[in-house]
Amino acid sequence: MPSASIAAAVGLLLFTFLLPYLNTGYATNDDMIIAYHPYSGYVEWARAQGRLYLMSLHALTASAAHAFRDMVLIKAVSLLAIVLNFALFGWLVRRLTGSAAVTWLALLAWAALQRDSWEHYLITSAPLVYTVPLSLFFLSLITLDHGLEKKSKGMLLLSAVLYALTLHYSEMFYVLALCFLPVLYRHPAASWKSLLFHGAFWALMALLYAVWRATHPSAYDGNSLGTSFQFRDFFRTLWTYSLSGFPTCEYQFFGEVSRFSQFGGVSLNPLHGLPELTAWLQNFRHFEPAWLLRAALAAGVAWALLRRFAVALSFSTWAVIGTFAVCLVFLPNLPHALTPKYQFWVCQANSRIYVGTYYSFFGICLLMGAAACHLTAVVRAGLTRNTIAASFAALVFAGTLSVSAWNEAEVTSKAYSHKRWELVDDFLSSSSFQTIPAGSIVCAPTLKTRSFGCADPFPGYWNAYVLHKTGKALNILTSKEEMEAAFRDTTSASAPRYYLKYSADHNRPEGCLLFSPVRDLQMGGSAEDPVLAVGDEADLFFRAPNVRRILLFRDETGERAMEVPSSSARSFAFHLTGKAIRLNSVFAVNNPDALGLESVIRKSFRQSSP
Repeated sequence: MPSASIAAAVGLLLFTFLLPYLNTGYATNDDMIIAYHPYSGYVEWARAQGRLYLMSLHALTASAAHAFRDMVLIKAVSLLAIVLNFALFGWLVRRLTGSAAVTWLALLAWAALQRDSWEHYLITSAPLVYTVPLSLFFLSLITLDHGLEKKSKGMLLLSAVLYALTLHYSEMFYVLALCFLPVLYRHPAASWKSLLFHGAFWALMALLYAVWRATHPSAYDGNSLGTSFQFRDFFRTLWTYSLSGFPTCEYQFFGEVSRFSQFGGVSLNPLHGLPELTAWLQNFRHFEPAWLLRAALAAGVAWALLRRFAVALSFSTWAVIGTFAVCLVFLPNLPHALTPKYQFWVCQANSRIYVGTYYSFFGICLLMGAAACHLTAVVRAGLTRNTIAASFAALVFAGTLSVSAWNEAEVTSKAYSHKRWELVDDFLSSSSFQTIPAGSIVCAPTLKTRSFGCADPFPGYWNAYVLHKTGKALNILTSKEEMEAAFRDTTSASAPRYYLKYSADHNRPEGCLLFSPVRDLQMGGSAEDPVLAVGDEADLFFRAPNVRRILLFRDETGERAMEVPSSSARSFAFHLTGKAIRLNSVFAVNNPDALGLESVIRKSFRQSSP
């Protein structure tokens, strides 16, 4: 039996992987909408999509995921759900395989080799909505196995009820019913009657779904079949979404081209050519010792498990493992692969990861752990056995090192993206916001600018966000068309007008939010900031303590620069006063000595000053 130190090491790998995500925010538009979407709105979604479950536990869980106002608490709860998935997966594998070594190797692979993505991935998107039902599903399988072993009708009924609850979340769980078969195979004396309750619940939920779908045809292309079926596109979509986490597929040990390479980490494949190799080597200036420590820890655990605890698996055990793992890898992505929407995403838009990929990775890790354990155990020659164990440990080392570098780049970019929401929240809790009358016009085109990933504020989003957070209705304009229409509208001529600007220094993950009443506001700015705003004062909101900042701006006296007093507070505000300040030109430079103050001044004034 592996020692407690193995469990502690695997737990540490999991902890170091998940902890940074506490500082991230929204990763998809879906999450942005759900955060302020009332439960009653799910009724309309259920009708529009022909999905009865959107009115039941799915909607309740989605609403509960955003019950907290503090994003850190939201993330903490969603990460705890992932930890529960991890723990229940280990419990289930232990029961199915009877091998502690396979269990810990599978858990090790999950904790060390899990790769994040800005695509629709459950580490940072859809909190609770798909992780909670996965826990219920794992519990259903565990209680079924226990009930068959103890011949307990109560446990069998509990298993069926748990499975029935999962059917309230997604079509994925209808096809995942095949995962019950390998559990039944483990108990030859059990009859098919053992699954009577499961089948009854499955049939009842399928009937209700079919009736609802017939009376409420789906207008959503995400769950609608196309007019023609292309097997090639179906297979490619299924294959891509299922195996994107596997080391020999999309997951490259030496990294790949990344939109977020400026945040550190391995970003280019050195095999592409000399220029790419040079760029790839330059990325090691971002190297963090923690990556090496994680990789060494993962490789050491793999070596210890294989050398001390590896066991050969019987044919029946392999039958259970293989069937269960293959079902877990492919079945969650089957409904998506049938729809033209996701076929287009994969075949034309180069999408690689979606909701089911998170489920698939559990099956992939199980196959990897079982294969390494079995292969090491069946080789009798000591030298060869050591070679196999060392080779697998080396692969784990390389994979963990690459993933750690990749994930740091991803999580840093997500934390950077979330700065906009953090600064907006600071503004909403300030006295400056309290002075704004309801119905005021706030020109804030830079709040719409998309920085990274899938969190893309859409027209009307910030109005709904502010209303949900504060109860105050404002007319926040983020597009040139909205502002032009508002300026032409004579009925809103008397409404107070304000200017709001978000800006960030792209070399550091800090931002600045500027808010000001304006005395002059007209069209004529840049494409990103299409208004020219002039005011005599402004409040600036910052995050990140003890950072030296130089404030650059232009007023009627000319170009000016002043130092913002540093603060040890996590968030703080600075009140800027002047005469006829060109608000578009206000720019906060972090660490100006390193960035080159003169070049920043010229660039800022050339692009944003009237």
